Amino acid sequence: RQTAWGPAIDFSRPQTSAFFIDNALYWLDEYRFDGLRIDAAHDSPYSPSSRRWHNVAYLDCDAVPGADAAPRASAAVADADAALIDWPRVLPAKLRRLRACFDAWRASDDPSRDTYQRFRAAGGAALDAHARFDALQAFCIEHGIGADWRQWPAQWRMPGSAEVDAFAHAHADTIAFHTFLQWCASRALGDAQHAARGAGMATGLIADLAVGSDRAGSDAWAHGTTLLRGVSLGAPPDLFNAAGQAWGVTTWTPAALRADGFVPFIELLRAAFAHAGGIRIDHVLGFARMWIVPDGGSPRSGAYLRYPLDDLVRLVALEAARHRAIAIGEDLGTVPAGLRERLSAQGVAGMRVLWFERDANGALRPPSAWDRDAIATTSTHDLPTVAGWWRGVDLGWRRVAADAEAGKRRDDTPPRDVAAPAPNDASAHDSDEIVQRMAFGHDTVQRPEPGKPTPPPASPPELLAAHAERATERAALWHALQQAGCAPAGAAAPPADMPPVNAILGYVAISPSPLALLPLEDLLALDAQPNLPRPPCGHPNWRQRLPRTVDTLFDTDVRTRIAAVVHARRSRGRRS
Repeated sequence: RQTAWGPAIDFSRPQTSAFFIDNALYWLDEYRFDGLRIDAAHDSPYSPSSRRWHNVAYLDCDAVPGADAAPRASAAVADADAALIDWPRVLPAKLRRLRACFDAWRASDDPSRDTYQRFRAAGGAALDAHARFDALQAFCIEHGIGADWRQWPAQWRMPGSAEVDAFAHAHADTIAFHTFLQWCASRALGDAQHAARGAGMATGLIADLAVGSDRAGSDAWAHGTTLLRGVSLGAPPDLFNAAGQAWGVTTWTPAALRADGFVPFIELLRAAFAHAGGIRIDHVLGFARMWIVPDGGSPRSGAYLRYPLDDLVRLVALEAARHRAIAIGEDLGTVPAGLRERLSAQGVAGMRVLWFERDANGALRPPSAWDRDAIATTSTHDLPTVAGWWRGVDLGWRRVAADAEAGKRRDDTPPRDVAAPAPNDASAHDSDEIVQRMAFGHDTVQRPEPGKPTPPPASPPELLAAHAERATERAALWHALQQAGCAPAGAAAPPADMPPVNAILGYVAISPSPLALLPLEDLLALDAQPNLPRPPCGHPNWRQRLPRTVDTLFDTDVRTRIAAVVHARRSRGRRS
């Protein structure tokens, strides 16, 4: 039968139990339903379902227990030739493969089963709640109810309800499957960190702690009113995003943190430090004040909500010391007065990015003048890569994004050829058509033959002016590279299609910062940035594949860049 909010359940299949929700009859079929429809629309790592538990979409299907005895990966999983990852197609196939691994492992007498049981016991009610959510969400997607728990039948919106308990009892195998996936992810990270330390790396992995979690995800479902409701976290208008930002994520209320003795925050930190030598805290500015945007409102209509900064920073410092790890705070944007000094006082390093290190007149600051209590980096996932900036790839996308935003402001519809965004989802899949038509050297488009660059399409005056300004900025950066001894004195700046990536990496590396973080995209000299933090405009956020497989990633050019960075770091004392 058809309900008001979804299709009928197939009554022709064997059933195990049934109950009513909102006057609709649900049959629970633990044999037919396998929990393999995790939401694929939210592919951004900064809009996670949970900040404490892992995104199992990143698991290596061939490296989990039971993989040797399970059927091999389907073509959808193995297809690595496409320029973009098709998450809605790949993820279900990947989950089917993982379920086959789980079934094979469970049927065996593998000694790791004891380790899994200890992991599940240690995870306790929090792990069980996350697994219940994933199973419920898969069920609701499969039966047309939808992935957003806020649209589920009322009884399923309450984690402690009798109906949720009944579902979990009927689908105990599926709940176990999702806890198995979390165990596999934790084990994989632990193995990676062990290998890194064993190879002589002092820090090893640095985990990334998102500023919030998806309002339609596991954390928001499990933690109820202790998280902000009816608003989105974001950022006020600034020079980088004149319209401001609303990220579609939420976090704890300040009152809930204090009332709970900061226990949820401490547990989150311990989970992040568990298999890492450090953490990077995204948008650490939110420790002091968080820009919140009412649902349906413009980011311009947001307001600041203050948080207990000193308590949060001290807890980060304490957990970092307990784990003998480092802590980095992404302190970029509209920085509250005194924040950086308070972070530094507790040993939490800030971040200094090449593009933003300028003096009062706008000139690039020499590396020797960069802060000593912050890490140095060329770029971030939200900013242009070194090669992309030099070639002006970001200028083309900036123009497309501006057109999209202008169209939205005019009549609340996207401009021609730009896909409409999904509600409250800045990472929704955008139109691939516009990606294929971009001819700015983007890595998702077939690259031209050496010496024969593809000419850009006809450009509006604003874009031509932006490219002219970028030419001036390239000259200024090249002069700064020469002044720092990273480029030959007297040499002319390379043309736009020949970015001096090695020299720019060396420029950042010679700063007095205790740590230099270089994005993989810059080590590989890629044009495309992973994410464009603007309203959807066709940019393939979080979907771009690396150009080569892991075993061939570090070719001669990459090894040369790494050697240049190592040399620059070691020569810092001689330059100062």
